[in-house]
Amino acid sequence: MKRNTCWPSLAVLFLTLAVIPLDAGESFVWLDNLDISLMRQARGKPRANLSVWGSALSLGEKEYKHGIGTNAASQFFVNLKGKATRFTAIVGVDNCAADAAGIQFKVYGDRELLFDSDAMHPGGEPVGIDVDVSDTQILALIVEDFDGANDEDTADWADAKIYYQGKTPPVAIVCPAAEKVGVLTPAAPPEPRINGPRVFGVRTGSPFLYAIPATGKDPLAFSAQNLPQGLTLDAATGIIKGKLDTPGAHTVTLHVKNDKGDTSRTLQIVCGEKIALTPPMGWTSRFGRADEITQEKIKTATDALVASDLARHGWTYVCVDDGWQGKRREPSYALQPNERFPDMAGLCNYIRNKGLKVGLYSTPWRTSFQGFTGGSADDEKGGFKVRGNSFGAVPFATQDTRQYAQWGVDFLLYEWRPIDVEKAKECAVALKASGRDITYSVANGAPLKDAAALKDCAHCVQTSSELFDRWSRLMKTVDEHLAWRSFSGPGHWTGMDILLTGISSPKLCPADGLTENEQYAQMSLWCLNAAPLFFSMDPALLMKPEDPKTQFTVGLLSNDEVLAIDQDALGQQARRVKADEELQVWVKDLADGSKAVGFFNLSLLGTNTIEASWDELGLKGKQKVRDLWRQKNIGSFEESMKLNVNSHGVMLLRVFPE
Repeated sequence: MKRNTCWPSLAVLFLTLAVIPLDAGESFVWLDNLDISLMRQARGKPRANLSVWGSALSLGEKEYKHGIGTNAASQFFVNLKGKATRFTAIVGVDNCAADAAGIQFKVYGDRELLFDSDAMHPGGEPVGIDVDVSDTQILALIVEDFDGANDEDTADWADAKIYYQGKTPPVAIVCPAAEKVGVLTPAAPPEPRINGPRVFGVRTGSPFLYAIPATGKDPLAFSAQNLPQGLTLDAATGIIKGKLDTPGAHTVTLHVKNDKGDTSRTLQIVCGEKIALTPPMGWTSRFGRADEITQEKIKTATDALVASDLARHGWTYVCVDDGWQGKRREPSYALQPNERFPDMAGLCNYIRNKGLKVGLYSTPWRTSFQGFTGGSADDEKGGFKVRGNSFGAVPFATQDTRQYAQWGVDFLLYEWRPIDVEKAKECAVALKASGRDITYSVANGAPLKDAAALKDCAHCVQTSSELFDRWSRLMKTVDEHLAWRSFSGPGHWTGMDILLTGISSPKLCPADGLTENEQYAQMSLWCLNAAPLFFSMDPALLMKPEDPKTQFTVGLLSNDEVLAIDQDALGQQARRVKADEELQVWVKDLADGSKAVGFFNLSLLGTNTIEASWDELGLKGKQKVRDLWRQKNIGSFEESMKLNVNSHGVMLLRVFPE
């Protein structure tokens, strides 16, 4: 039985440490002498012999010369090689943390929990650790946010030592969740292939724009059968434009060919009152500096979506987030762009001429989160008595949405907090009257009590607050999103903020971000939940195909079999059929009668074997199973399937009756 000792008193702690002798042939290594660059933490970098803020390690009434300062959440893995005997440390919230929600220290030896501190808070008494690690191969030192909050509370492993036998000391190793996976998505074949949604909605009289997303060796030649009257197809670009004057559904057969072959697929064009029949997909300037966003940078993002071929996989929207807004001007006092956007109509034309669509940001507040002009003011000319995140007496939704329509905007992100139905409806009515199909998204942190009302007025509802690049926050957001399942479907999507891939704005997101495994997991969860898909990396990076980060990100975003789960015409949000601290299993019904299944390993400690029965998945008989990320069949199964899944990773599957 391994010893798990916890010292609650400093007096006892110092006395105990003073009398522990070294056994014959035994040595020890300070934890801070290991390669702490391999410690993974939520923000910033761990520090040897200092708190994470650079001050002396300080717990209770004592400062420590040795130890590691980190924050929650963090993980440090050490290979003991079976030669270690004991691990000792003093742990707690560093004295530099004046206000924190609470953290929890855990020590694992080969997946066995050896120590658990329970909740620790600022000003609380530090706790000593002395655990037997005899015959242990891998030691895992974990700090967690006690309540899952995004507090990044400071945590100290003070006076931490590993005692071992022999001449070779323990060594730090990469956290299993951070192990490299690489690009899983196979390269698109030279033969033509049609990607993207199989259904598209438009209102009567609204401008129609749909670029057929297709891959294959250039040049590609496009054609279509049964294209309804009022629409035309450019055979060289695959862009369909025009207007439909009468409601109805049209089954169009799309054809694409090149010198390697030809292919065809149907597209259902539905002209009626409902648009956004599949979740929108695109790029947003969200993680750029709001005061540095320019018209030229948005053009660069547009070019990057095309040059990287992401547009060929259905990434359609180019969204200008907070930062474009200028002043209101006569005669309508509609909001105009600032000097960094000298020609908004010209920018919209530039984007749309490439077959892409335009998104803009606004808010019903007087001023936005970043301090730019919002959608209300204190007089009819847009004047302010006060500025800030509050509602002015005079709303400008009608004037502003009319202006957006004149420019050629296709998507509006309307953000304030807390979201209320009155303001959401006010803008929805104005958008409907603008004469243009503008997909309408409200953010952030929508209250569940208003879910039904928001479903009736918005095409997309962000159910969470802003999501940052930490696994614990991501999974908590997914848990909270489950309650929205019945309010999601064609024309009304619920989402959990943007994809955390390729983030490269250290001033806003200074961490290394999610690991490769975690990015695959997030993308899979978003697709299973039929969520809107937006990412926000520096578009210039997309123009560097030789960069490994670019290769990984493009691979993550260009897997058509994965994206098809998100864009499925049935529009169903997946059900979570199995969940505990170690694993989750999700299942989603698809329009063709098959099912998408996701196996997720939540454990930090390494690969897990996950099993799901046919009863849990709603299946019967023999089933063929396909690995969607690797785009290959992995076999036939009956009654159940059991698969190995990486730490914080996923196996995303499509299951067909055989």
